[in-house]
Amino acid sequence: MISENSWQDTVEALKKRIMERYPGWSDHNPSDPGIMLLELMAYMDQVQKYRMEQISEAQKRKYLKLLGIRPRGRCPAETLVTVSGDSDCLVKRGCRFFADDVCFEAVREQIAVGKIWKALETEAWDEEKKRMAVTMRLEGKWIEDGKNMILYPFGKEPSEKSTFTMTLTRSLKRDRPYGLYLHSAPDGRFDAEPVTELSEQEYGGYGFFPAAVLELSYRTRSGFLPVKVEKDETYQMIQTGMIYFRLSEDMDEESPQICIRLRENRYLMAPVIDRISMSVIRAVQTETLDRFPDILADGLPNQVIELEEPELYSKTLAIEAEVPSPGGNNRETDRMEMRRWERMEDFDSSGPKDCHYYFREGSLIFGDGWHGRIPEGRIRIICAQRTRGAYGNVKAGAVSRCDDLPEGTAVINEMVAEGGAEEETAEEGIRRYTEEQKSPCRAVSCEDYEDIIKHMPGIAVRDCRAYWENIKENRMAVVIRPYTGGDQEECLKKEPFHFMCVNARRFLEEKRILGTRISFQVPKFYPVRIFCRLEGHIREEDGRSAVQAVAGRWVESHHFGQVLSYGELYGMIDRLSGISKIRTLEIEAGNAKRNEKGDILFPPFGTAVLREIQCGFTIPLEEKM
Repeated sequence: MISENSWQDTVEALKKRIMERYPGWSDHNPSDPGIMLLELMAYMDQVQKYRMEQISEAQKRKYLKLLGIRPRGRCPAETLVTVSGDSDCLVKRGCRFFADDVCFEAVREQIAVGKIWKALETEAWDEEKKRMAVTMRLEGKWIEDGKNMILYPFGKEPSEKSTFTMTLTRSLKRDRPYGLYLHSAPDGRFDAEPVTELSEQEYGGYGFFPAAVLELSYRTRSGFLPVKVEKDETYQMIQTGMIYFRLSEDMDEESPQICIRLRENRYLMAPVIDRISMSVIRAVQTETLDRFPDILADGLPNQVIELEEPELYSKTLAIEAEVPSPGGNNRETDRMEMRRWERMEDFDSSGPKDCHYYFREGSLIFGDGWHGRIPEGRIRIICAQRTRGAYGNVKAGAVSRCDDLPEGTAVINEMVAEGGAEEETAEEGIRRYTEEQKSPCRAVSCEDYEDIIKHMPGIAVRDCRAYWENIKENRMAVVIRPYTGGDQEECLKKEPFHFMCVNARRFLEEKRILGTRISFQVPKFYPVRIFCRLEGHIREEDGRSAVQAVAGRWVESHHFGQVLSYGELYGMIDRLSGISKIRTLEIEAGNAKRNEKGDILFPPFGTAVLREIQCGFTIPLEEKM
């Protein structure tokens, strides 16, 4: 490790350590060979420190490239804008919304439809009536207000053929771009990492296996027709997002309805929403710039062209430049042609004929003719956007103006804008790499498998365990306990277990070591029943509540295959305020094994579930007397 001290301080520190390790070494003069070597080592330390301080930004980027890390560019913030007006309005792609001087642009064309809801109705299986029945209905006032609205589209226990019907106040037109916004009710215990287009790439090229098969249809004069879904950000209503769709025919004007029917049910938890809207627009904090004037290249190697826009969003930058036509090499005598140039991170892999450039700190940088072609004529910027980066993370309600919509149309962002970030420096990239090394990206050990599965998008994992089923044959067994809406043992015997295992296998596919075979075990739940008799100076109701809370924490903290300690529960109850003595404490856990201490032993795929607590109280004898 290179020291941060000066040369003199380093030498003095080394001399002090001599007395600790070699008390007989008393000659500390520079003429002593040992002292001379220490001074030489201190000098080498200073030389290395000097060399490290002279490393440039470009050299650090090369080092990051060897590590497989690419510094992140400037990123725009995203938000959702609610559009409301006297009538429906078409929001075109690139429509600009403003929060003071910060510009947001709509990501796609969409018609904002306001005050459209007449009723929302859920038809699900009714256990009492033993048939499909309307289990929930909300009227328009409650829907538009959106406050304290909790709706289970397919019921609290979804079943196939359950239907979510949206009755509208007016019909929708054919071949128009619409968007349905669904906001999942938040729950801090059950929220999983969201599935995105980027995270889907981690599922081994197969994508995220859906939690259900939904059939969207709408009512026409001739009956129900399927809705053409262009994009579903909710991934079958398991998370907040937009559903973009079009209709092939006009909707029935007398009874306009959109129905979502559950065809295949693999839900681990029932979908629940607390807001629904067709007037929400997704916007990103970018500003499309007008056309730039053409730039004349000088034809020299390593051209650097500084642009006047320091906040350019490099991912949207596209340029063309003139080069001699095929077979020509002289820009003065040969015919020139425009050719599209490709943006790169550097010229390490660029050849003499490759039309490559890179963008750094507001400048276009071209090659030297050997690594990257040299532009010889006009340079034209055909597409460019700018973004404010982290400054675009505006607070809720900041977006309040839109000049591209009809007069009288109100706009507002009801949630904060998120995701905006400045361009990452090489130093920040190195720090990010250091942090990323703490979380595994390859499944090697059992701990790696467990950590990767717990961060699997789309599934809220409560607990998981990985263990070698047969280490000689390289077989790994994995057992997962997700958060579920009903009885876990019943839920994981059905289609939800298949949904969870398929996604887990896809998520692990490109992270496992070649040759490793993975099998998924069905969790075995052992019902735990606790019976105790206590003495104490406490009300019986308060004491029972305290014991239930302690026992709940005791079982909740248990993981797959972990020993359930009898002594730990005994100590937790004994430390409760007002409890003076534990007369009896018995624990039942089905057919689970026990040791001589009374601890409960589980197999690697077994875990405990608290089923019952019976707690009685008696008054101490001295109080009776």
